[in-house]
Amino acid sequence: MRPLWTMGLLLACGFSSAKSFAAPPITVEVTVNWEGRALQAPNVDALDRLRRTFPDIPVTHFINPVYFLDEAKAADNAAALERVFTSQDEVGLYLAPMDTLVNEAGVMLKLSPTFWGYVDEGELCENDCGLDVPLTVYNREDTLRLFSAAHRTLRQAGFSDLKSFAVRGWLEAPFLTQMAAALGYAYDLSPVDPVLVTSKLREFPISTWVSQRWGMLTQADPATLQKLAQSHPKVRPIPQRGGILELNEQREILARFDRMVKDKREDEVFTLSMSVESAFQSWPKLRMVLLGLTERAKKQNITLRYTTVSGVKNSRPTAANMRISTRFSQQAEARK
Repeated sequence: MRPLWTMGLLLACGFSSAKSFAAPPITVEVTVNWEGRALQAPNVDALDRLRRTFPDIPVTHFINPVYFLDEAKAADNAAALERVFTSQDEVGLYLAPMDTLVNEAGVMLKLSPTFWGYVDEGELCENDCGLDVPLTVYNREDTLRLFSAAHRTLRQAGFSDLKSFAVRGWLEAPFLTQMAAALGYAYDLSPVDPVLVTSKLREFPISTWVSQRWGMLTQADPATLQKLAQSHPKVRPIPQRGGILELNEQREILARFDRMVKDKREDEVFTLSMSVESAFQSWPKLRMVLLGLTERAKKQNITLRYTTVSGVKNSRPTAANMRISTRFSQQAEARK
């Protein structure tokens, strides 16, 4: 029979070993894209249910600044944003070359090509003009003007300390990160694993463009990668690898999480993305995915670390510039 002190030593070593070899936490980021289309009550209601069901999960909201450029709807838009934001959330910039932003930036609107193919630019556009046009069709000067105007508009709306941004269509211009870094941004959530996109959109040009862009990021030779890193060392790309709720099924998303755990890719971020414009349809799926992650984490003794993209909490308009946000709030209050 072993001495008691030996058993105690073995037990102590066992606890120490278990603690030393505990699996690192898995970082999960839930993001919501406010793309710029007219806000519908059922979609805003769905986001409200998300916040009430999972009050402890922070959300990063990527906001298209056009919500603040439409004078007729700006107050109601601001009220909708305020309704679903919590103090632990982050606000980032969502960049899409819609007509109101293009006009604000002083550049010429382009209507083709779109993510879905070419259109006749002679045709009259009535709603959401430019939303489905990739930013990459604009030249360098115009792209920088668009980013500057978008950044300025969010700042004027009171959202300061902006650290993250995303470009619609997952197709950011390579030189955009240089200006983003100069303005204080540190994270780019534009890149996406093509697997999340191609299964549902393979017949459209966007599928090819996303795949080509991903190849540039993941298959470039070391010299090219070093050059890219040196060109914008302060901006970290965060590829979307978890799931896009509008395009991916619940079982697909959870299967990707299982592979991530199995392959021990704790250095990656498991992103879950949803658009406001389809939140009514996507919310039930997101709910089941979040519950599924919790169940898996419990069974596998894994810690889930929910966080915003940059970790900042800037979802409340600050005193940096309250001119627009105060006016919007006053207008919304007057309409009640």
